[in-house]
Amino acid sequence: MRKSLKGLAAVALVGTLAFGNGCVSLGARPYTSGEKFWSGVAVTAHAADMGITRYGVSRGFLETNPLYGEDAKIERLLAVKTAYLGITYGLGEAFPERRKLFYKIATIAGAVPFLLDAFILITYSPQDEQDF
Repeated sequence: MRKSLKGLAAVALVGTLAFGNGCVSLGARPYTSGEKFWSGVAVTAHAADMGITRYGVSRGFLETNPLYGEDAKIERLLAVKTAYLGITYGLGEAFPERRKLFYKIATIAGAVPFLLDAFILITYSPQDEQDF
């Protein structure tokens, strides 16, 4: 029960950072529709990467990202992704004219690992990994 509460809290934090826009000052520029779109795509890409990472680890693959650890526990994944998306959000607030660019970069940073993991899961079995 405790793990699910931590996971739920972390997901809520990611959602707040990505969509909440709760730290708005009077002089802040509101999000354009394009910025909202790319922020949503970035969160989706990172959520998909977390899901496929957990799926691969549960099937016997090892995670190679040292930030996640070999077993890639969901709490650690959520912490790293929350920090990454939080930094992206902060940069977007600090430099609103570059906000869409920051979210596009965050999208690539989540989508590329997802696509690579998907390719590996489709192509190899965990036993093949020992042959490398």
